[in-house]
Amino acid sequence: MTIAISPPAPQIKLVTFAALMSGLIVGMAVMQSAKLQSLRAVDKSLDPAALQQESRLKANQLDLMKKIPKFGFNNLAANTSFIDFLSYFGNIDARNVNGYGLGFDYFDVVLQEDPRFFLAYYYLSGTGSSYLANPARTVKMMNEGFKSIKPHSPKYSYYLWRLKATDELLFLGESQMAKSSMEKAADWAQQAGDEEGQRVAKISRNTAKFLARNPDSKHARFGAWATILETAIDDSARKLAINKILELGGKVEQNTQGKIRITPPATD
Repeated sequence: MTIAISPPAPQIKLVTFAALMSGLIVGMAVMQSAKLQSLRAVDKSLDPAALQQESRLKANQLDLMKKIPKFGFNNLAANTSFIDFLSYFGNIDARNVNGYGLGFDYFDVVLQEDPRFFLAYYYLSGTGSSYLANPARTVKMMNEGFKSIKPHSPKYSYYLWRLKATDELLFLGESQMAKSSMEKAADWAQQAGDEEGQRVAKISRNTAKFLARNPDSKHARFGAWATILETAIDDSARKLAINKILELGGKVEQNTQGKIRITPPATD
């Protein structure tokens, strides 16, 4: 008896190819992780030489990730690299010894593969402007990524323009650039058509007006530090934001439930 074997359906071929590509990218991460674990096992004392070797290995992994073809699985590559970044960023002991030098390398991959990755921009801002003290490169990467975002894609994309304005105002000292970004945030928020969008549009327009009248506006800087306080990625960023708000003449109060209430400075 002869049994006829039909060719796989297109859907099956696609699923099979997806599995192969997923396995390739995940397999790379697993192999690199195994090497990193081996390095950590050899040296548990956070020796700088061992950490430098680990950084070189990670840099090679990221460089490879940028170059290999993704065959349409760009989001998977972005997600894998972002998860690895969170592990890198969260290793406080290692970062205290070896720094955050690979931060931009991670976001080169993440935003190249998925420039609409909303959350990644917040980590880019926190890492690039605060930990790497290079807000110019941070803003440059934002400008490049923003070429791919639209008012409704990703959702709440107007917050990203506010984020860029914060870096421009507080870390670059470029009040006019910040004003333009706030105006863009207001325009996009207005287009959202919902209550949240209208609220953000109003706040953003007010901030732009403060900057137009007074480039050194305390109220504009208060609003920027309030944004950092609200979206901070770690405790050190929160403490910095609180201290800056107090320096501007604002107030920071915490109730018994731990909720923080801030009040702007009395004068501009």
